[in-house]
Amino acid sequence: RLAAEQGHARAQLCLARCHASGTGLTRDDSEAARWWRLAAEQGVAEAQMLLGQLLLVGEPVMGRELPAAPGAAAQFLAQAAQ
Repeated sequence: RLAAEQGHARAQLCLARCHASGTGLTRDDSEAARWWRLAAEQGVAEAQMLLGQLLLVGEPVMGRELPAAPGAAAQFLAQAAQ
């Protein structure tokens, strides 16, 4: 967590995975999305792909609906493909 909070992109990706799966902490999809976004914005292709997929379809996140955002999804997916 400390490395992720200090801006290390791979640590942000790992923390997002932990939040998404509930590994080692309480599952929290909105936190997973937040950490995926931070890693994606630093150029981590896997985070770009996962965030793009999430934004493409939209999903219920912790009792709230995360709306689909096709434009943002396309941007992250295109970056991941490069």
